[in-house]
Order: sequence, then C-alpha cells, then structure tokens
Amino acid sequence: MTTYDVNGNKIDSTSFYKKSGQDLGYEAIEHLTFTKGRTIVIIDTVKRWKINEEEADIIEGSLQMTTGITQYQILENGKIKISSTASR
Repeated sequence: MTTYDVNGNKIDSTSFYKKSGQDLGYEAIEHLTFTKGRTIVIIDTVKRWKINEEEADIIEGSLQMTTGITQYQILENGKIKISSTASR
C-alpha cells in the first residue's frame, strides 16, 4: 500500500503480506480488513510441520499452529504505522 498527497507525491508505503505463502512444512494465510477509521487489521494463521530426515515430507503429528493480529493505522498526514501486534 502506498499513500500520496493531493499533488501525487509519495508519502509512505508498506507491504502487508509478510507471512503468507506455502512451502514444505510451512503454510501461512493473512486476511486483511480495511475499516472506515483508516485502520487495517491483519489476521494471520501460520502452520509449521517438522520435516523428515530426507527432507522430502512432513512428519505427521508435528503440526504447530500460531495465530496473530496486526493493526496498522493510516495517520491524517498519510504516514502508515503499526499500532499493535499480538500472537498466540
């Protein structure tokens, strides 16, 4: 996301999908919600599995899952800042 002033000059920018992706032993999804109050809420779920010795497959039963919430605020001057983060 990039913010601009009324003349088209860049004020600030950031990327939100920092965790999303999939690989052997890793899967992460992030859901974004834009609110009327210039707040962006990101809810993520990250799943990790241990990999076998051959590094060819996951080890069944080794799933570890975490969830998190990150909130960004777009300030009146157009700057984007993280206002809070939490994970479980």
